Amino acid sequence: MTFLQFIEFRGDKTEFDRLLERYRELMGSETTARRTWLLSDRDQPGSLIQIVEFDSYDDAMKNSEHPGTQAWAAEAAPLLANAVFRNLDLVETYEIS
Repeated sequence: MTFLQFIEFRGDKTEFDRLLERYRELMGSETTARRTWLLSDRDQPGSLIQIVEFDSYDDAMKNSEHPGTQAWAAEAAPLLANAVFRNLDLVETYEIS
């Protein structure tokens, strides 16, 4: 079952881009993340939401426990200090049009 992690935090895109590139360097092909989206909240300037997609919850936990992810998390701690995490199972996808 597809698993999504939503991470809501305050920051700027430039810093996020730098950290995402660092994550890629640390993890290479070992990441189990499939894709990520970065969204900005129009109603709350400076508020960003990252959505990370995994094939399953188990894959997400494997990724989280990887030493590369742990090293990245330490580097990203200042940006994500007050982040809110939501761990979500994708139940259904509906096409609207």
